Amino acid sequence: MPGTTSGGEDTSPDITTGASNNPSATGAGGSEDTSGGTTDAADGTDGTDGTAGQDSGTESTAGESSTGAMPECGNGILEEDEQCDGADLGIANCLGQDFVGGELGCAVDCTFDTSMCVNQICGNGVIEEDEACDGADLGGADCVSEGATAGQLGCAADCTLDLSGCETCGNDMIEGSEVCDGADLGGETCETLGLDPGELACAADCSDVVTVLCGGGDAAFILTERGADNIWAWDPSGMTSLFHSTTANDVDCNAAEGSNDAWVPEHFGDTFGYFAPGSVMGVTATFGTPYAYPKHITVFNNEIVVMSRNDATLHWYNTAGVEQGFLATGNGTGQGMATDGTDLWASFWNGANSFFVRYDASFVFQEMVANPVGLGANDNVVDFAYDPSSGNFYGIVTDSEGGTGTQSNTIVEFDMGGSVQATYNLAFFADGIGQQGCI
Repeated sequence: MPGTTSGGEDTSPDITTGASNNPSATGAGGSEDTSGGTTDAADGTDGTDGTAGQDSGTESTAGESSTGAMPECGNGILEEDEQCDGADLGIANCLGQDFVGGELGCAVDCTFDTSMCVNQICGNGVIEEDEACDGADLGGADCVSEGATAGQLGCAADCTLDLSGCETCGNDMIEGSEVCDGADLGGETCETLGLDPGELACAADCSDVVTVLCGGGDAAFILTERGADNIWAWDPSGMTSLFHSTTANDVDCNAAEGSNDAWVPEHFGDTFGYFAPGSVMGVTATFGTPYAYPKHITVFNNEIVVMSRNDATLHWYNTAGVEQGFLATGNGTGQGMATDGTDLWASFWNGANSFFVRYDASFVFQEMVANPVGLGANDNVVDFAYDPSSGNFYGIVTDSEGGTGTQSNTIVEFDMGGSVQATYNLAFFADGIGQQGCI
């Protein structure tokens, strides 16, 4: 039988395969087969071929958009799962992406590009992220918190702090509303202000110049009256007037050295304090001392120096009354103190006579100087003050060391390390003298 091997194996071709592969199918029989194949596909008689056709049709329908076209990123139209497309962001913006502002963009893969969004907007009046300030919002900062002493802190256009309106009193440079600052007097002198020649200074708070040392070469001093609650203003011309009323053993008011208040010790109560010149009576504040007999006081280098009479120890404080340090001089009994504008001078009693010691701004010993020549029997300078206009000192002198009750109505003018220049008599007994360098 044709197509059968001698072994009985059927070698006739597969009917379906023959229909598609047999070259003889191109004849009349081939046309009929093709027609039959078409019918099979349409009717779905061939389950495999018919299913494949149906699946193909389903996939084509799923891939179309609502317009019948496939979604296309980059066509500028927001479609289906796209976040954006070109300039078409829908209603999205940076705020909706958890930023405070900026410009939202669209990436090439039709997802949001937030690279131009920002978490801070300088100029909206609210401090954000790394801004130091924004408009009037300074975050609680002021000139003092930024290291200055006064003035008006501002905010620059780039939201950084603007310190141009701040001022630092004490840096020898006029800033902001300062009238003067230390050595910077703005070009003014006693003469330019229409006063007699002398030494013009700047107030401790830089608010005004100090003119008390202008005129005639005579210094203005203040003295405490022993046994009375009187502080007197005095100068060598003989002028004496009541300056203030309070209990005190010494007084000093020296704006050029750092305080426009008058400072006084009261050794019976072991206190020191201050008052505002012109307040007439009493003290503004007092501070206790853990040591006995704080007898003399001087404003020096922005600090208040108090001397304990009993052991000649120097204690220095800030203007809030907080002790900053002390120096045990070991020089016997403490007498008085004064500054020449650069260094601190102190007088001590060694049991026979007084002598002077100079200390620098760090309270380091510089030199020892004997009493001036010409004191006579008055061998003890119990307190003294400096006259910047003449460069001389004025001291209260006695003929001995009378303890805490030491007093005198005699003042001598002398040059340190030199001799007595003049002697003056007071109408009262004094136990302390200081500069009247207040305004």
